Amino acid sequence: MIFLAIDEKGAFFLRVLHITTSVFPQSAAYRCHKALLKMGIDSSIYVLDDSVVDADVMYDKKVKMLSRAMRRIKMMKEKGKEQFIKKIFHSSPNAPVSLGFGSMLNRDFIKEFNPDVINLHWICGAFVSISDLDWLRRYPLVWTLHDSWAFTGGCHVPQFCKKWNSNCNECNIVGRRFGVDLAEIIFRRKLKYYSKMDVKIVGVSAWIADCARNSTLFHDKNIYCVHNTLNQELFKPKDKNVVREILGIPKDKKVILFGAMNSTSDENKGFRFLYNAIRHVIDRNLIKNAELMVFGSDEPQNPPDFGAPVHYMGRYRDNLSLSMLYSAADVMIVPSKSEAFPNTVLESIACGIPVVAFRIGGIPDQIQHKVNGYLAEPYNSEDLARGIIYVLEDKMRWEVMSKEARKKAETCFNEKCIASEMVKVYEKAIFDKKAGEDKHVYLS
Repeated sequence: MIFLAIDEKGAFFLRVLHITTSVFPQSAAYRCHKALLKMGIDSSIYVLDDSVVDADVMYDKKVKMLSRAMRRIKMMKEKGKEQFIKKIFHSSPNAPVSLGFGSMLNRDFIKEFNPDVINLHWICGAFVSISDLDWLRRYPLVWTLHDSWAFTGGCHVPQFCKKWNSNCNECNIVGRRFGVDLAEIIFRRKLKYYSKMDVKIVGVSAWIADCARNSTLFHDKNIYCVHNTLNQELFKPKDKNVVREILGIPKDKKVILFGAMNSTSDENKGFRFLYNAIRHVIDRNLIKNAELMVFGSDEPQNPPDFGAPVHYMGRYRDNLSLSMLYSAADVMIVPSKSEAFPNTVLESIACGIPVVAFRIGGIPDQIQHKVNGYLAEPYNSEDLARGIIYVLEDKMRWEVMSKEARKKAETCFNEKCIASEMVKVYEKAIFDKKAGEDKHVYLS
């Protein structure tokens, strides 16, 4: 059925090129790439910046050869287009917005690489423009959705707005001025190019896959759900006493962990819900000897008073240190308002640490209520507090939940299983592309 190249050993040969603005060791695109490599797939990543030093992570040679100053000027020019427009239209500074106008994509670079299939991931930040998609459709194309940007008028996290399932317009986040509706312009621009694309859409959770199915822009596309994965030899339970001694965390405390990039400044990460829940638990002395660890953020100048000691751990870039941090905790709190499939939850359960989070987005794919964690009613700090108590108050219950957390990671999110599912999507994209070309030749 699938006509793939065959190497000198007679094995099927599949050349995958991931395109994403940047990668780091904890990014979903990088982990997907690594899982494919372990399966024997020829996988590479094309990125805008050199955030990871890896033989399979490639940068634009022409851009890389530029002096550091010239490269910065070129990137600032492309990003500056979007920043200028957003400033004119008063786009919200408190919510992520991308317009899809700027482009640093080198088409010759992709031609030279000659992939069998392209897997798009997070492509904003003036790397891949909406019009670039019209050129990329000459290749079998898969697009993995890590947030909602691909099917909205420019916002990444629409929260309670559902205009993407009709026609994005009059958006307070993206902006409207001088009688010009910026979100509607972007939405219609996407509709123009998407209508010509035979792209396979991969949602990293059932929730975002359903959103794509119900969206105006993707309702007629093939849509799949393939979860994120991670290396479970790195992220696995470690001796709690040993890692706490290494990290300088008291061994006799109940440690509550909270982690997210820009966790204390990003409204979507729900820091205020965390604060209210912790104060509810501490002020009523519902959990004794509790301490808090916060990572992904440095200590703010005026740190909030949680009523308990707080360890601000900063940012962790290597997986080993991060897995030690999880293993040092007793419970992980993820109070986000909206998440497609948070890697922090996946990392935590892989390390055997139960998670308390709101029942939103893709989190129910990862957490079974009162089995390997606790799903609180959305945006209810008191229920979040009840979840913390539920996980920590009974040692035997905690041990069962810890085992169930690890079991969930091993069963549902292992690298081999996820990589196999992605290969099926790639094969479908290649087959349909070839079938379409054959039909075109026949009709002509």
